[in-house]
Amino acid sequence: MSKPMLRHGFMTGRQLWLCLALTLGLMLCAQAAAAKECHRETPLPADVRLIAPGPEVPEAVARFAGAWIGAWLDKGRDGLCHTLVVEKVFANGAAGVIYSIGTYEGWNIRLPNFWRATGWIVDGVLRFSLPLPDRPELAYRFTGEALQGTFKGEGRVRLTRVADVRQVGCELQAGGLAQAPPATGPRDRLTAAELSAPAEAGTGLVHNAYFMAVGQAASAVHALKGT
Repeated sequence: MSKPMLRHGFMTGRQLWLCLALTLGLMLCAQAAAAKECHRETPLPADVRLIAPGPEVPEAVARFAGAWIGAWLDKGRDGLCHTLVVEKVFANGAAGVIYSIGTYEGWNIRLPNFWRATGWIVDGVLRFSLPLPDRPELAYRFTGEALQGTFKGEGRVRLTRVADVRQVGCELQAGGLAQAPPATGPRDRLTAAELSAPAEAGTGLVHNAYFMAVGQAASAVHALKGT
């Protein structure tokens, strides 16, 4: 019996199976490459406190409580890491939240940050505004067991629940406040080598005192005036 052969543009069963397997493998590799690890990329305050909803809180409101993590999408790919912590919810739909983001060069966001805000859960949607000049609004609703979020009605993010809030956070939480420079000795932050480097070399927050004369600094060589 002759072996099956490729004729007239048709594939044998084995060739079709190999083609499908290769296509599926490429799709899985693309998804893995697009995934972004965000668990240690977003800062949280040291006093995070998750309060379990009371029995008087409706289930539609109570299910928002907890910590959620994901990444804002940029052209369909994971971009800006984002953590949402819903610390407490009330029977009337009020919610205390923490909104936290990491860094993302694609949007020129170079410093992680977090904000606390008060939101409202109405008709299955959590909405709140960040305490910023333009008061940007965010909205989150459930899609299955995940939260789907929008920023100013446009950006998209998909958040999954984090079992333990201690699994998220970056050095901003662990390191606490920025340390002041030493009273004596050489400068150890914002050095000439660091400032003249082609890329940012330092990590973490820099104490404001480092922007003044530090340690063995001498008097200024030149005067600077401007308007």
